Amino acid sequence: MSNLIAIAYPDEGTAQEVAATLKELQKERTIQYEDLVIAVRDDSGKVKLRQSVSTKGAGAAGGALWGGLIGLIFLMPFLGMAIGGAAGASR
Repeated sequence: MSNLIAIAYPDEGTAQEVAATLKELQKERTIQYEDLVIAVRDDSGKVKLRQSVSTKGAGAAGGALWGGLIGLIFLMPFLGMAIGGAAGASR
């Protein structure tokens, strides 16, 4: 079972300090979490997410796999893997 916990802080600095503390607690195996995200709203109202786990590697691997499979159909698997990997990493 997964739980989602959201806590609001008045500034980004406080949120960064709490995130660092949570990372240390996970290293000590006191707590366990799958992902940690800090959401920051800038002055223009846009929200930016800062994840503790990078998703680019998984996107690149998935893109390379699908690109390779599609490339096999057109007899160019390496080109398909390269294009699919680049596309997956850019997400």
